Amino acid sequence: MISDANLESFFKGFSQHERQYVETWSEYQNAIKRGEINTAIEVASIILLNNLGYRETKAILRKHFPDL
Repeated sequence: MISDANLESFFKGFSQHERQYVETWSEYQNAIKRGEINTAIEVASIILLNNLGYRETKAILRKHFPDL
């Protein structure tokens, strides 16, 4: 099961500004309110990856998934 700790772990790769940006989206807020942490992480991923460039995305993936 995905927990709040997983949500915190997800946001470690992003700045506080980026996290605050995600938190302004109603889709993210609704998922959190319903307790759907997995959905919240998916929504946050889409929002953040939409705003990141290729190099930034690759750097985050390498940091969290070095075996890929």
